[in-house]
Amino acid sequence: MAHRVRVMEGNTFRLNVDVCKPYNADFDGDEMNMHVPQSLQTSIELEELCLVSKHIISPSVNKPIIQPSQDNLLGLYKLTENGIEFTHKELMNMMMGVKKFSGILPEPAIKNGNYIRWTGKQVYSIILPPISFKKDVDIEATPYLEHVVIDNGILKKGQIDKNISEPILHSIFNEYGYKEAARYLNDL
Repeated sequence: MAHRVRVMEGNTFRLNVDVCKPYNADFDGDEMNMHVPQSLQTSIELEELCLVSKHIISPSVNKPIIQPSQDNLLGLYKLTENGIEFTHKELMNMMMGVKKFSGILPEPAIKNGNYIRWTGKQVYSIILPPISFKKDVDIEATPYLEHVVIDNGILKKGQIDKNISEPILHSIFNEYGYKEAARYLNDL
């Protein structure tokens, strides 16, 4: 897979944790090698055939191989939990690195005088493209979860866990392509 390099301080590679699965990187002292293209033809080939964002879906199993994992997945799970609220300042701090954020916030879910709050579901909805998605949750296996309903890019109900995040990403990839799927993962 090909990555775009951003030079930072330090002597080691730093990869987004979401792309570690295809490399089978498990953080137990794994080593990696980097190869730099030496010609224009090689650079173009890497960009067109090997770019990480074009390998989000594994061709062998037709499922996302690059997807939220570890801390990203836990954060997504906690963010979409019922009862999570954010102030205007907290919300703006979170949106600072989100490419899809246009600067316009949705109406706050909670408005009671000076007490104004946005929910975690609203934060997640800012990141989502306008997809519609429904997933019934196995109530016997996970009685604490609700069915997930996303309507035109707005998470109406439910909590996003690993079993839900995978088909959402696959749906984004199928409907909007690899660039939007990569943007969604980066914004998460």
